[in-house]
Amino acid sequence: METERRRYKRVAVIGAGVAGVAACHALRKRGIECVVFESKDRVGGLWVDNYYGACVQLPHYLYEYPEQRFKDDVDANPSMDQVCEYLETFVDANGIRDSFRFKSKVTSVLQLEDSSWALSIEDLTTGESRIEEFAYLVMCNGLYSDKPNRIKLEGEQHFQGKLIHSSEYRSTEVFAGKNVVVVGAGKSGIDAATTASTVAKSVSHVGRTKYFTVPLYLGPVNNGRLFFTRGLLLFLSPFYHGNRVTQALHWLLTPVKWPLLKLFEIALLVSFRIPFSAWPNTSLLHEAHSTRTSVSDINYLKALRKKKIRVYKTTVSEVEGKTANLANGKVLEADLIVLATGWDYTFQIFDGDIGKRLQPDEDGLYLYKNMLPTTVNGLAFVGSNCSSYVNPFTDTVQSVWLAQLLAGDRPMPKRKEMEEDLRKMKASKRRFYPTERYRATIVQAHSPYYHDDLMREMGMGRKVRGFWSFLSYWLQPQWPKNWNSIVEEAHTVRI
Repeated sequence: METERRRYKRVAVIGAGVAGVAACHALRKRGIECVVFESKDRVGGLWVDNYYGACVQLPHYLYEYPEQRFKDDVDANPSMDQVCEYLETFVDANGIRDSFRFKSKVTSVLQLEDSSWALSIEDLTTGESRIEEFAYLVMCNGLYSDKPNRIKLEGEQHFQGKLIHSSEYRSTEVFAGKNVVVVGAGKSGIDAATTASTVAKSVSHVGRTKYFTVPLYLGPVNNGRLFFTRGLLLFLSPFYHGNRVTQALHWLLTPVKWPLLKLFEIALLVSFRIPFSAWPNTSLLHEAHSTRTSVSDINYLKALRKKKIRVYKTTVSEVEGKTANLANGKVLEADLIVLATGWDYTFQIFDGDIGKRLQPDEDGLYLYKNMLPTTVNGLAFVGSNCSSYVNPFTDTVQSVWLAQLLAGDRPMPKRKEMEEDLRKMKASKRRFYPTERYRATIVQAHSPYYHDDLMREMGMGRKVRGFWSFLSYWLQPQWPKNWNSIVEEAHTVRI
């Protein structure tokens, strides 16, 4: 691996979603030529074409770049079109539109002997193909935008109803008057069940685990303010890269962590009158370090209380005719089964042995700082191997960190240092995070710690001096807009 400073003159970015736009902006700020390849006709990534009713599950002030606000009239939870409009505005405001090549699909990438890359690109307008070479490659095509994870159901070849993935429906018509079974307890499953409940004959929501959905407000308390502070993190498991003060505070608060979190769980269940059948069979502590946590959809909770959605904490063991047989013995009528089962994370785009060298563990692909593989030079992942509650914010910090490196404004990390950091990260996640196939990618509740860690590497670690500075550090909400000036400075720092 490289161990010295090096400036990369030409960088390819694959994907023009939230992460790709952030990466392009950061690279251009450092004067690096970059080309962003996008198969769609505009910026937005998965937001350009998603399932009916898809929207940001967080308030708009949490789902934005530090440098730009949404318009005043935006929905509380921005729609697909509003997110795309926001990204278009950001691109034009920063003068980077000339870096984007739309309707250009990268069909394969091959690493050359000097660690540069040859990209095979198909022009989706003309049908012509070409090859272009770049010194560095940044993957920004997302965890949730490649290949749907279509699980196989026993007996599905004999199923007489319709079976679709949650990414495929574009209106409520597909649910109208039908007995709908939604498989999968995550955000897309909640959305599908909620949408179906407005027009379907019946809706059954099936998932092995039922997760908490956290409301934006609990009484007068704004959870957006509470959950996105460093102080709250002290009640969770420690971050693998914590300093001595942070580690000491975690240790001091250990006796009260469990009872306080249980009280909060009870408050959630009672205040929202969640039916017993839909009570979670997991804990908030686990969910804080999981890709499964979502912000409460009030309409979903209302549908539960009105019994328009029935929840089954089990799995589908078999389908036949127009029924879904559950592992608990229950038989459900099923005209339509919606697989809200996520996405496969594949590396088929890589030619040669790169795909093998990027082979993930059973719990995901572990990368240095969730960005750099230790086994492949000249390659980084921004946004596409990192699951955060505040994706645009995290993508920005990642992009600024990477741009500083590629501009030669910070030395390349040594392979031995990267492997040691990875060893600590892996041990910590496997100790504290729940087992799931994307565990390696999870940042989630640890986002503030993760952002701080990257800023320290950029030479911008925050100095805490005095009592008021201490309080501000731990209690100030870590919202994107509060990092505007910090990120602007980070674009120019050299160490």
